[in-house]
Amino acid sequence: MDIKKKPPIFEIGVARSGTTILSLMLDSHPRIAIPYESHFFTEYYRHRESINDELNQPELRQNVVERILNEKYVKGWDYTPSIEAIDLSNCSNLAETIRELYVAYARHHGKDIWGDKTPSYITNIDVLNNLFPDAKYIHLVRDGRDVALSLMQQWFGPNDFITALNFWKERIMVGQKMLAMLPPDRVFLLKMEDLAEAPEERLHDLCEFLEVDYAPEMLTAFSRKAANKVGNRIDSHHAGLSGPIDIGNVTKWKKVLSGPDQAIAWEYAGSILNELGYPPGTKRHWAKNIFKVKHRLTEAVKARPRRLSRST
Repeated sequence: MDIKKKPPIFEIGVARSGTTILSLMLDSHPRIAIPYESHFFTEYYRHRESINDELNQPELRQNVVERILNEKYVKGWDYTPSIEAIDLSNCSNLAETIRELYVAYARHHGKDIWGDKTPSYITNIDVLNNLFPDAKYIHLVRDGRDVALSLMQQWFGPNDFITALNFWKERIMVGQKMLAMLPPDRVFLLKMEDLAEAPEERLHDLCEFLEVDYAPEMLTAFSRKAANKVGNRIDSHHAGLSGPIDIGNVTKWKKVLSGPDQAIAWEYAGSILNELGYPPGTKRHWAKNIFKVKHRLTEAVKARPRRLSRST
């Protein structure tokens, strides 16, 4: 099948769930090409009517394509296609223009299947489905307690445990509801903990879903290509990509979270954690409400400088 007719792959997951590691594994497959992240789909989709009007005029198509090529994240890919690498004759609407961009990226790497990994799209699966109604989705899930702990360490993440946990819960719930509307043969649910515990077995399952042969380099080559793929972000918030998945980090909450915080986590997100098959940890603790107050105070104190910086 022609690369332009093959369904794309969208890896979906909340930030800090391991989506970058999995995308590197997928990109290490000899047939699959996935750049770092895109981030422009939803914004362009919002303005699709005006963009499609431009794309319907051959003399204006190049302007739209050049805008996309100059998007911040696209410019940061390990390879950003030139305007000459894009077949402008096929860029008659937004979906086909995006497809042409990724086809050019995949061809540069000698691949015949393209995909995308952008965590923020977990709440915009409707947009992806409208653009690419044949796409396949890999939903990578990680225990929300570990995600919350990781988010709190990032400059872009929430400041306190409760807010971070709710961030995970809300996005997981939206993503699940949207994915449940798609045919089951287009969705693959993968837990990060399962991937860490038995990576080869889970990658075999994933390749079967994607209808490609398993490639051992998915497990052996991903860490070697991380620096080139991720760029300078590897030091800021992807330091764990330089080696194999550490199962200790995947289940870090069991060692790090106090009893009261485990009880808080179960109160706020226990229903979804249970639905996903995660263990409860401590469900009740006498100091839970005290810790709740502490977290809210921490959020207020730490959030104030950010609010002030936005207002000045």
